[in-house]
Amino acid sequence: MVTYLSFMKNKEENEWLKKPVQSQAAIWTDENWQYCLFDEFKRLKSYTEAEVPPDMVSWDVTPEGALQELKEERKKFTQAFLMIVADASVPPVYYLRPGILPSALLLKPFDAGEIRQILSDAMEVFSERYRKENTENSLLVETREGNTSIPYEQIDYIEAREKKIYIRRGMKEYGFYQTLEQMEKELPDNFKRCHRSYIVNMDKVDKVRFSEGIIELFSGDTVLLSKSLKKSIREYQKSKM
Repeated sequence: MVTYLSFMKNKEENEWLKKPVQSQAAIWTDENWQYCLFDEFKRLKSYTEAEVPPDMVSWDVTPEGALQELKEERKKFTQAFLMIVADASVPPVYYLRPGILPSALLLKPFDAGEIRQILSDAMEVFSERYRKENTENSLLVETREGNTSIPYEQIDYIEAREKKIYIRRGMKEYGFYQTLEQMEKELPDNFKRCHRSYIVNMDKVDKVRFSEGIIELFSGDTVLLSKSLKKSIREYQKSKM
């Protein structure tokens, strides 16, 4: 699932831009897309704080305060493909800078032909990058929504529950049929079996309470640690010191 996030104060412009993005996404990618459109900073912030980072972002920097908000929000989606929406009133030096680093520029007033060409070029670059990143550094799982590519670095832990495997990624959970034994063979070395029902991403671990058999994650979640696997977790921690 590819997530597209768009911020524009003008709802009609936001909906208008969504259509050519959808068209080019259908041409250049095979993935399912989720479109999240916002016209208020408050709602957008609530979304980005609760959800996993978007893959592609379009952001209108013409409204008052929009550029400053982008600078802050960009920290949450540093790897996203960013398209700046601007007009002649905003000097390029304001958004062509470290910390923002856009990949494409969409100028207002919108011209349908010009936007289509820019989005085609942008989507070609995005699709190649997305495919490469999600082949080399992601886990591909088949869910009800279709095939979903989950970057390893965004996985908190994996749980076996009710005859299924559940991947925890921020506030989201993905369930599918497999075994933890099979998962162990596919995952990078920083994923460690810590319990008969859990595999944990050690990069997400805040604290291990060995005496209590509990692993605390930076997200606030906890997973169980069995006695037989404490040694393995200790040895991994020592190897990273």
